[in-house]
Amino acid sequence: MPWLYLQSRVLWISQGSNILAVKRLPEGLKMDSPLMNLKMGHKEDISRFVVTDDMIYSASSDKNIYGWSISTERPRPVFCLKAIHSQSILGIDCKRNILVSGSKDSTIKIWQLQETGSPNCTQTVNVSDRVWCVAVNPSLASIAVGSAGYNSVHPIQLYDTERGDELPITRSVRKNGAAVFDIRWESPDVFLTCGHDTVIRLWDLRLGRCVHAWTDPFNAPGYCLATDQHYSILCGTAHHGRAQLWDKRSTSSVQSYFGRSMASSPVYSLSFDSNQLFLAQDSSINVLDFSGYHQPGSHRADYSAYWQNKPQLTH
Repeated sequence: MPWLYLQSRVLWISQGSNILAVKRLPEGLKMDSPLMNLKMGHKEDISRFVVTDDMIYSASSDKNIYGWSISTERPRPVFCLKAIHSQSILGIDCKRNILVSGSKDSTIKIWQLQETGSPNCTQTVNVSDRVWCVAVNPSLASIAVGSAGYNSVHPIQLYDTERGDELPITRSVRKNGAAVFDIRWESPDVFLTCGHDTVIRLWDLRLGRCVHAWTDPFNAPGYCLATDQHYSILCGTAHHGRAQLWDKRSTSSVQSYFGRSMASSPVYSLSFDSNQLFLAQDSSINVLDFSGYHQPGSHRADYSAYWQNKPQLTH
């Protein structure tokens, strides 16, 4: 399941056990010659990674976390936390000096980053449910956790970063298996969630509850979220390579975007700005153009050929 992170001139892409830095172009991506290739680290597929100013932190099914320095043209691993969970690590996030990991083993671990050497684990919290995603509050005060929604555990939970205690938040009764797959903080008080129950929710900690909800028009689970921090929300769905655009000021969806794939692939990760939308599917990266740049006969580029290590590019 590929993961994306968008910067102004670069798109970071996880592919198997590697992470690529690909140059952005007006017409798409320069996939044939990546700017960086972070490899010789993980032995199994990378589940997620997070990019900071000069570091990348990656989590994998091999139960390890790598910290990579990307401050020079030749990236290097700074540390490796080996077998820190008993099962695959599915969630990772980092804000300033706080790193958090979440695993299928039903625990999250909170790490304190050091100026040199490996991070120190300050808390291990038993969530009592498979953890799908974690997100650190920009204020560092709390951590939002998305889980599978089984074992009588609500799939959205909030924990105190320093003490590891669960924090109160009002949640509706949810059916078993209503997993939360992605969480995005918009401010220290507001975050978004999406998941298996097909609903995007906006949570406000000042009120301690969900304050707005948007249901997918085709009742498809939501796999990933992206936001411009203002009014726009994009949600990658489980079917047909579809991403759904929402305006927070409206209860109705604005538009659907479809990527191309060899099968009816979910959108596992997405990222966007005012010029382009990037969709990561099972065997391809799709680029949809918002800028007005005209490709011959299309406004969409499909990089499945490079994804499968073939030399041609299909438009």
